[in-house]
Amino acid sequence: MIKRFTYSVISTILFLLIMLLMIITVYGVVMRYFLRSPDVRVFFLSIWFWGFIFLLGFGYALYEKTHVFVDVLYNRLSQAMQRVLRAFGLLISLLCIIIMLPNSVQLAWRSYLICERESTLPIFSPPVWWYKWFLISALTLAAFQILSVISDEARTRRIRNAS
Repeated sequence: MIKRFTYSVISTILFLLIMLLMIITVYGVVMRYFLRSPDVRVFFLSIWFWGFIFLLGFGYALYEKTHVFVDVLYNRLSQAMQRVLRAFGLLISLLCIIIMLPNSVQLAWRSYLICERESTLPIFSPPVWWYKWFLISALTLAAFQILSVISDEARTRRIRNAS
């Protein structure tokens, strides 16, 4: 179920976010260089969209098995050692998420209670508390995806050992 959700919903959201980021970037370029009237919101929104893409992209990359390995070392190892390194990397990622989540929930809750707004832009100060809850959602989805990958690899290993 996590796999289908990751692939269908997250890939669609990522596609839309990338398209929106491209539109915002083109708009920013036109405003800045052709109309000589830069829009400060473009920079702010592009950072947010990159954040969304990055956070959602982690679970998607795990599903597609497109996360980065140091190929010079990794490809020279035996398959057994590659599996050990993959498992170690997944467990470290899961541990980092587990450590980050409690503090992230506290920060997001505090931000929600005070209705935190962006304060670096005097003209454009949108609320930012909801973005912190998005971080928690993305971390939770990534944790479930990590558990799904670990489960699949364990199941595959059991099947190979049984044959």
